[in-house]
Amino acid sequence: GRIPFVGGLLGAGVAAGSAAWYRSQGTNRGAMCAKAGDTPAHFDADTGSSKETSRILAEARSVTNGTPWAILCTLGPDGSPRCRAVQPAPPEQGFRSICIGTNPLTRKVKECAEDPRVSLTYLSGAGSCVAITGNLSALTSKEDRATRWRDEWSLFYPDGPGKGFLPLELRPTRVEVVSPMGGVETDREDWLPKAVVLRRDGTWEAEK
Repeated sequence: GRIPFVGGLLGAGVAAGSAAWYRSQGTNRGAMCAKAGDTPAHFDADTGSSKETSRILAEARSVTNGTPWAILCTLGPDGSPRCRAVQPAPPEQGFRSICIGTNPLTRKVKECAEDPRVSLTYLSGAGSCVAITGNLSALTSKEDRATRWRDEWSLFYPDGPGKGFLPLELRPTRVEVVSPMGGVETDREDWLPKAVVLRRDGTWEAEK
């Protein structure tokens, strides 16, 4: 079955309540982003991407780059979701991959080996939400540990990228965005967010 999104619940409230507030305040997005520590949006070009696809992906990158923590949900042995806070690395070019560092003994390592389907949800302090669906797998080589290591993770792994550290790679297949400040809002009665989906040729396409 489909993994329930934390973002689906949060995104609905954001879409219904936050958009009008931001507009009524006449908020300047650039000023708010700087205040919230957001990184200015930019788009990693994907061949064949439409203007709408580019707009959604650019806002998704702005939100994820400016939001250090996210909620990762895996599937437990009984099929129920297991969710926890993680500190992902920024998405790689084109949203092809997101690295999450972990302890190799944690539940999520075994769970993603049994069923790689996961969701990763970001909720920014400014009220924007990005919910990502994809497949998660462990990168077990010594080279992977070294190249995927980030210095900000040293608080959790004082010995650095050694045996106590394991990088997990999320390969997104769908990215949903609700961002009133960024102008990415749903116009649907069922509140389904704007989204891009990964095509078979490896490029992104805005969902119709």
